[in-house]
Amino acid sequence: MSLLCLHPIFAQDTNTVQVFTKALNQLVEIVNPPAEAAPRTFTTTLKILKADGLPTELVGREIALAFQSPDHVRIAAKWEGEDFVLGRNVQELWVYAPGKRFGVVGKPGVARFSNVPDSKDNSVLAPIKLPVDKDQLAIVPMLMKLVALPNESIGGSACRVIKATLMPEAIEAFKLPDATLQVWIRESDSLLTRVSYRQGKTDVEVELQKPQFVAAWPAEKWQLKAGAGEVVETVAQSHVSRFLEVSLAMLGQKIPTLGPPTGERRVLAREGDGRLEMIDGTRVLHLQLAVLQHRGARGAGTGHAGQPLAGQVGRGPVHVRQLHHRADAQRRGQQQHGGERQRQARADAQRAEPVRKTRDDLHGRGPSGGGGGLRGPAAGLHFL
Repeated sequence: MSLLCLHPIFAQDTNTVQVFTKALNQLVEIVNPPAEAAPRTFTTTLKILKADGLPTELVGREIALAFQSPDHVRIAAKWEGEDFVLGRNVQELWVYAPGKRFGVVGKPGVARFSNVPDSKDNSVLAPIKLPVDKDQLAIVPMLMKLVALPNESIGGSACRVIKATLMPEAIEAFKLPDATLQVWIRESDSLLTRVSYRQGKTDVEVELQKPQFVAAWPAEKWQLKAGAGEVVETVAQSHVSRFLEVSLAMLGQKIPTLGPPTGERRVLAREGDGRLEMIDGTRVLHLQLAVLQHRGARGAGTGHAGQPLAGQVGRGPVHVRQLHHRADAQRRGQQQHGGERQRQARADAQRAEPVRKTRDDLHGRGPSGGGGGLRGPAAGLHFL
């Protein structure tokens, strides 16, 4: 109560508080509609106008979004010249790349590993819900200083503009960041048309183009629709979930473009029948996975860096870290002043780690280390 007494809501302009509260309620109804309300779909196109403190590649990007509570989502965007579409259809997750003529659908009940048919994926996607409701949001204006700015027109619509700054008491009591939020609220329906967030070196501004509620989309519109002759693979739902998680974590990471071919090719280290080569300035790891033999659960590994691959390869188990350690030792013996290269190697390994995890998840590396998951045209997703 002491916090509220420090900043009672009646100390602010009543009309500004009402406009801000209506906008919050509309935002909540997109995700948490009233139980008695008829289903409807929310659509908009998000355009990133400013992204200070985030990857610069995000500026100018447009993301088409459709959402229908509680378990339907469709996101379409272009990245590095390629179109990508992501979707959730109740308990299915899918990814589609029209330019690649390829799609992946993750479904429950599908075996996680093709070489272990009984490894059914029984994971369940939770409904998409906000952890708060309208009544709980009523306290938000009490935690902020709301200032009405001059009205503006966004996308041809008259909008109220409100600047919201967290009160010092709220920052201290709830351990919140000292941030400033600015919102543009369409007067006709209280939907947000632009949002700006500033905190420290982060300054992000996103425009919501043509935000609207429409009649609920038919079921087929939430499904992956591939063209004639295009390949659609069906995998375990958990593989696609993991792929999306890692892909978002890698957003904005820079992986250097491979240099021109020079004809250089030399072996840096060997372990069993595995070897680590330097090809045109790039490290390439070769593993003969086709002859892996299961050693039982106790000796089985996942192929992760630093862990033995499950099974015997030729003359002995391949240990990925041993290969890298041997290569590093050889390089240190050849170059006394190789500090910079060592730092680069560590940076390369860090960048490769999420790619490796994504590869393992998509291909369904089973407990025996054998192949699984995607095959055929999906081989384009394999990484060395």
